[in-house]
Amino acid sequence: MYLKNKKVLFIAPHFYDYHLSIKNELESNGASVDYYEERPNTIKYKIYKKLSKKLKSMEEKKYFDNILNNIKTEYDIFYLIRGEVISKSFLEKLKNRLPKAKFVMYQWDSVQNNNYIDKIHFFDKVFTFDMIDAKKYKINYLPLFYTKEYENLQHNKIKQYDIVFVGYYHSDRLNIVKKMANYSNDNNLKFKYHIYLDKLVLLKFILQGNILFSDLKYISTKSLSKNNIIDLYKDTKAVLDIQHNMQNGLTMRTMEVLGSGLKLITTNQNIKNEDFYDENNICLIDRVEIVIKKAFFNKLIIGNLSQYRLFNWLWNVSNVS
Repeated sequence: MYLKNKKVLFIAPHFYDYHLSIKNELESNGASVDYYEERPNTIKYKIYKKLSKKLKSMEEKKYFDNILNNIKTEYDIFYLIRGEVISKSFLEKLKNRLPKAKFVMYQWDSVQNNNYIDKIHFFDKVFTFDMIDAKKYKINYLPLFYTKEYENLQHNKIKQYDIVFVGYYHSDRLNIVKKMANYSNDNNLKFKYHIYLDKLVLLKFILQGNILFSDLKYISTKSLSKNNIIDLYKDTKAVLDIQHNMQNGLTMRTMEVLGSGLKLITTNQNIKNEDFYDENNICLIDRVEIVIKKAFFNKLIIGNLSQYRLFNWLWNVSNVS
């Protein structure tokens, strides 16, 4: 096993439980892993973010100095996912502390949202989920992954829904979900949606006029667990994917849906450039006007996405000479 007996330092966002899925996969393949969040996750830090850039920076420095102080052993691999607030100073100190370790960075954000270009030289290998960034900055392109839960999805024989959407409120998602709801009503399609927004943030958006009272029927202040989402996937023919309008890379949702053997309806036009693109399985929609051919919901033609299983994804990012 390529990870057997390897010691791994892993820093990544606390995002759903993807960090745990990666950590567990590393450990199940023989690695020992020390995980840290990519930023402090304390009430003090959250308050400092709102009050002062200086206080925020001081708290970040204290957090990453603590990581350095906790290092009591040599690591074989340092994995970084995103690392939005990680400083060049920290990376330089970490390099000096771990001279034998392979440094690997994976970005599931675009450079436009998280400019990491000045940190690339600290790493032995850098990957991005953004094909445009990969070409522009000569970075290794690697889409995201799907986990075992989606690979082994047991579909219901009779589907309750034609289309399901689950996701956080951001950018123009609400408008597109509203358009899809109207389109579904006009075309006799059963559409289940769940747009999540924290109660306090929802109140702020209402007061600011970003969300109208008539929009509240589309919004939920209760988040769904992975098991809730999987149950919806079992009961639908297709899943709607609405990527952030400032992102080019394929979302995690894309890989999970296709890995599940479901059909995908997506706003991300870049998927046409992928080797697994098949218009029988993947329907591209415009963010302004939605059109879906009725034949799209017919029998699924399953492609091979095994290279995007989490195990294979980790092999790709770990294969550093």
